[in-house]
Amino acid sequence: MTYWEPYIGEKDGAAPFTIIVGDIGSGKTASAMSIVDEYRDQYKDVYLLMDKKAFKNYKGTGFKRIDPDKIVIPRNAIFVADDLHLSQHARDWAGGKGRPLEELARERRQTNTMMIVTTQVTRVIDVNLLNMMNCLIIMRPSIAQAKFDRGEIAPMLRKAYSGIKYDEYGKAYVFSNVGEGFEGIIEGIPLPSWYSDEISNAHRDHFGGDVQATPGEAAKQPLNNAFRLLKAIGKAVK
Repeated sequence: MTYWEPYIGEKDGAAPFTIIVGDIGSGKTASAMSIVDEYRDQYKDVYLLMDKKAFKNYKGTGFKRIDPDKIVIPRNAIFVADDLHLSQHARDWAGGKGRPLEELARERRQTNTMMIVTTQVTRVIDVNLLNMMNCLIIMRPSIAQAKFDRGEIAPMLRKAYSGIKYDEYGKAYVFSNVGEGFEGIIEGIPLPSWYSDEISNAHRDHFGGDVQATPGEAAKQPLNNAFRLLKAIGKAVK
C-alpha cells in the first residue's frame, strides 16, 4: 500500500517528519497509525512518546515507549509523539524540555528516524519544527483553531476548516514539500486492521480516570470540617 508516499515521501527515502493537527476526535491518532502501518516495515521499531497509563492501550501492536520526561532519540525507528500537548506546553521550549524533539527533527536523517507529531494545540510545536517538517496534515479543525491559531499555519487551518465538514472523517488538508509539492484536500485515509477505540482513547488514563477536586476545593475542605466541629462544640457548651 502506498497511500501516504506521495505526501510523506518514499519508504526507502530520507526519514520524513510529519505533523498532524486538528480538533478533538477529528482522527489525528488514526491518521498517525495509518502512516505507521504503511512505513513500519522499513524500520526496526516504533516508539511512542507517552506516559505509562496511556501506553498500555498500544501494547498489543508491538510499540515501545519513550518517557516524555526523559526523551531519548531512537535509531532506525519511527518516533510518534501522539497528543504532544498532553506532555509538553509552549513554555517548555523556553525551558529546554522540547530541545530533544528539535534535535531529533534536525538529525533524523543521520539516525534514520521517521518522526510523527500529533496535537490539537499547535503552539506546543516550536516554529523550528514547523520549518523542518516534510508534511503537514490538518484534520477537521475547530472554529477556534481556524480563527485564532498561530500565524505560521493559520491560512492552512482556515482552508481545512472551509474544506472539511464537521462530520467528514478520513479526510484531511495536506501541505507537503515532497517532490514537486502538494497542497489540497485528500480523502479515504485507510485505517489499519489492528486500529481500535482503545488506541484512539489511549490518553483517557492520562488523568487517572477519577474526578479530582480542584486545589482550591481540596484546601477548603479541612477548614470547613474544622469550622463545623467548632460550631458543634459551641452548641454543646451552651
